[in-house]
Amino acid sequence: MAMIPPQRAQKLIFALVVVITTSAGRIHGAPSRWEKLSDHCYYMSLEEGGENIAAVVTEEGILLINPPSERSRATAVLEALKSISSQVPLRWIAFTEPRYAITSGAHYFVERKAVFLASSPLYKLALAAMNKDSGETTLYTSSNENADSGKLGSPAWFIFGNEIRLFPSNVEIRVCAVKSSARTAGDVFVVVPAEKVVFVGRIYTAAQYPEIDVEFGGNAAGWGEGLKQIVGSVPLLKAAIPRTKPMGKMKMEEEKSGEEEVIVVPARGRLSNLL
Repeated sequence: MAMIPPQRAQKLIFALVVVITTSAGRIHGAPSRWEKLSDHCYYMSLEEGGENIAAVVTEEGILLINPPSERSRATAVLEALKSISSQVPLRWIAFTEPRYAITSGAHYFVERKAVFLASSPLYKLALAAMNKDSGETTLYTSSNENADSGKLGSPAWFIFGNEIRLFPSNVEIRVCAVKSSARTAGDVFVVVPAEKVVFVGRIYTAAQYPEIDVEFGGNAAGWGEGLKQIVGSVPLLKAAIPRTKPMGKMKMEEEKSGEEEVIVVPARGRLSNLL
């Protein structure tokens, strides 16, 4: 049997340690950095093929979409937001389905005084799940008259019907309820129309069959209608004044269709477009 020279053996061991350490870091370590999608939209993948966290950052406040389920990771994500804008407050949290709202990571942001945005169905499903697990309401309260009050006086849930529109720094953000029971009976998606970015949660993941969460009222029969609603919410019309291409660019780029220009950010997995 051939013997491996000592120096080569040391190099192989070192390489193996690096691979193991790198892989462990992807799974258990700190989140990676924020990636910019458009003027105001960002996302962060916690691990390769894993959870995606998203944010819309404006001068008047930050909307965070689907914070991490683990408290330790929530702390790291909040710290990483400072790399984008250290002076802008985190004002809103949006969840794309009830399960994201009942984690220790969500509870961490309750303590940070952020306002939680939720459709009425999502709120009721999350509240029922919390009551089932703990026997009492511990972290839910509302800022309007459409929801039941909980024990904490602050922060607040803002409960909406079909959608709520935010306009921080004149950036339109739509937080919309999926009308049909699809992945769950409380699905929500977020659209930034001017920048053609849509955050779809787990109702859609590129190149995968939909996973229906029956525990939270999901229904495979309504999935197609839910997806159709999301696609229909994104403006596909081209700008009235097209962007000019740089002088001296000899080869014209192939013009993209409206569907190709839209960035679709799922709660898990890779980004895609509407095609």
